[in-house]
Amino acid sequence: MPKRHISIALLIYTSFVAPNVFAFCENFPNPTQEYQRSELVFIGTVLKKDKIPEAGNFIVGTRYLVHVKEILKGKPKQRFSLYSENTSSRFPMEIGQNYLVFTSLGVFEELQEKQPFIDSCGNSGLLNKSGKAISIVRKLSATE
Repeated sequence: MPKRHISIALLIYTSFVAPNVFAFCENFPNPTQEYQRSELVFIGTVLKKDKIPEAGNFIVGTRYLVHVKEILKGKPKQRFSLYSENTSSRFPMEIGQNYLVFTSLGVFEELQEKQPFIDSCGNSGLLNKSGKAISIVRKLSATE
């Protein structure tokens, strides 16, 4: 395939597909930085997810019900909701999966109140892929 066709294909991909999957991250924090700025850090399992619709069937976000298995920072309830806005910075999670979660509080236009959310440009992720971050965070947690 000629270079021009590859460039056009890449432009199309990044214009239409990538914004729906990946967030643009300028400053990716290390686990220590994210731990320090997070309200809550924990290991949890997704129990339920609900799409939050707006007029015209547009999905403005997803609310996840999470069961906390291990608290690493803060005092979350054993079960609580996390919000993920339907933008390029969303953090998709799957029911039944275990995650290392760093949360902050934010106000979202469609909800009008502070909601715990996950920064998709951070270290939250599937538990089985978060080994290094978990060991760092457990050491930080033990010193508090």
